[in-house]
Amino acid sequence: RAAGPGMGLCHCASHPFRFGRYLFMHNGQVGRFSSIRRSLLSKLNDVAFSLAIQNSCSDSALAFALFVNQLDGPFQQVSPSDLRQMLINVVEEICTECRIARLKELDRRNQDQSASPMFETDPYTSLLNFVVTDGSSLVATR
Repeated sequence: RAAGPGMGLCHCASHPFRFGRYLFMHNGQVGRFSSIRRSLLSKLNDVAFSLAIQNSCSDSALAFALFVNQLDGPFQQVSPSDLRQMLINVVEEICTECRIARLKELDRRNQDQSASPMFETDPYTSLLNFVVTDGSSLVATR
């Protein structure tokens, strides 16, 4: 596994992640993940929270936990369209938290007259290439 910033190498952080009938893979990274990890964790039920922690709480593991958070159980069957919508919800949740964190940082920089100019490239840019399958259907983002 290629570790993201601030993440160690560990087999528990390697995809595919599994929860019952579901497998999940993430190729990419969540921009400024350390800035949004806590807020994303606070949205999880106990099962999804434990899954994230047991899998190193990496950006990939937490993205899967956001997916699992929408399930009633590990063997729940969902339609392909629901599977798709659940993955869209994960992307939207991550993007919303990145926008909130970026606005807070901009506000903090505006209040600090000695702060350097905002980044030339946006560090909140994320690569959210996800794949999820329930063994019958597969949904991917790019």
